[in-house]
Amino acid sequence: MKNNQNGSSMVEMLGVLGIVAMLSVGTLSLFSGIMDKYRISATNNQIQTITKKVQQLYVAQNTFKDLNTKVLLDENIIPSEMIVKNQTGFAKNKLGGKVTVNAAVDNGKDSKSFYIWFAGLSKSACLAIAKLNPDPNGRLNLVEIKVGASNAGQTAFSGAPGIYTAAQVAAGTVNLGNLATYCSHKTNNAIQWEFY
Repeated sequence: MKNNQNGSSMVEMLGVLGIVAMLSVGTLSLFSGIMDKYRISATNNQIQTITKKVQQLYVAQNTFKDLNTKVLLDENIIPSEMIVKNQTGFAKNKLGGKVTVNAAVDNGKDSKSFYIWFAGLSKSACLAIAKLNPDPNGRLNLVEIKVGASNAGQTAFSGAPGIYTAAQVAAGTVNLGNLATYCSHKTNNAIQWEFY
């Protein structure tokens, strides 16, 4: 009598499932890394777009007095993907944190510069974005970049921020070890770019 068994053993099935699981984890990890790079690149593009449009809006003026996020939303300067529906005067960055644009305060005088504030950044996003140069051609008039942990309301730095000049950013001489000290919070860091 001949006994024909055609099938897989339990051990073989577990081996196949293990291989499928490892491939799935690897694919998810790869996809996550690609998405992070996309969001960081998109963030740099958002900064450049907002800066160019603010400078165009205020080109005839000698000051950025009265500039704020609400004005930019009313003038359709904030890119549409950043607008949070049903919330007045509020915008979000690609990484989900708060975006604010305001005239820089200059001892009570009319401001000659403005800043863009991105908060809610993870430590890795903060490090990656702070290393980028939003003004590679020197046409956007970058003054400085401030980097640090944000307060809970994502409206101010929770401690003294790291400050990097436009020259340091352009030359690529931002000290990464120093930068890691300022991008210290796991999920709530902020970067502020000042332009004139």
